[in-house]
Amino acid sequence: MTGFTRRWHRLGWLLLALAATAHAQPPPAASPPAPGVTLSVVSLNLEQDRNDWPARRVRIVEALQRLQPDAVALQEVLQTAQLPNQAQWLAAQLGYHCHFISADPPSRPQRRGNALLTRLPVLEEAETLLHPFEDYSVAGLVRVDLRGQPVNLYFTRLHAERDGGASRREQADDLMAWIDATAEGVPSLLAGGFFAAADAPELAPLAARFGDGDARLRGARGDAPRNGLDPRVFALAAQADHVFFERGRFRPLRSARLLPRASGAARSADPRGLLVALQPLDPLPEDAVPPLPVP
Repeated sequence: MTGFTRRWHRLGWLLLALAATAHAQPPPAASPPAPGVTLSVVSLNLEQDRNDWPARRVRIVEALQRLQPDAVALQEVLQTAQLPNQAQWLAAQLGYHCHFISADPPSRPQRRGNALLTRLPVLEEAETLLHPFEDYSVAGLVRVDLRGQPVNLYFTRLHAERDGGASRREQADDLMAWIDATAEGVPSLLAGGFFAAADAPELAPLAARFGDGDARLRGARGDAPRNGLDPRVFALAAQADHVFFERGRFRPLRSARLLPRASGAARSADPRGLLVALQPLDPLPEDAVPPLPVP
């Protein structure tokens, strides 16, 4: 199969998957974002049930109740016959909506996957598998209503091995093809576990349209105390968690790493992850969107 034919084959498959999984409805007419509207998103890896999940889940709930994010992208979510779905449990504690996605069929007693929790009104949901299929990687979409403005919240977890750049690149290509097919002009964010620096070659398909939620802020290290930035974020050159924003549709405001506060045996019970707060912008013509500065 030629490269051109393969790309169209993938896109056709993605469109079929969308038709099968989305609760389709036309996106509401977009209105300019109200002054002062912000959107806060957390990306967090649950690490399945490792490191004393009963203790960790309490600390995660406490942290999220304190932060009150609008959305939480979760990776490595586990559900077994003995363990209730971790994302659904967290959502119930927080009063959030939960969209759990997995390559494992619902009939299996054990399922692993990702999830998007949100406290915003949900307009639509969808999900898809990403190539290569043997990696069991999935991506999801939750379209939400942000005070009258529809926003696409995409979430995923890419290949995690250090030498898995080729798989991540293929997944990134598939992910962008799916976003192209489903975004419908709605401002979009992409959050999750990418296991590579934002400027890594394998994430180039994403960088063509999306900026890193930390990139603009990295240059403001000297203003960190005044702007509320966490300087510990900038020491992590190849972080797994990212919150990417569509250029010209959002302005990143602040970024913070959810680092352990405790020490010793209690350290593993503290949540890790990334929080990014953004401001929606009025839609701009494509040729008016300025490029991101090189960090």
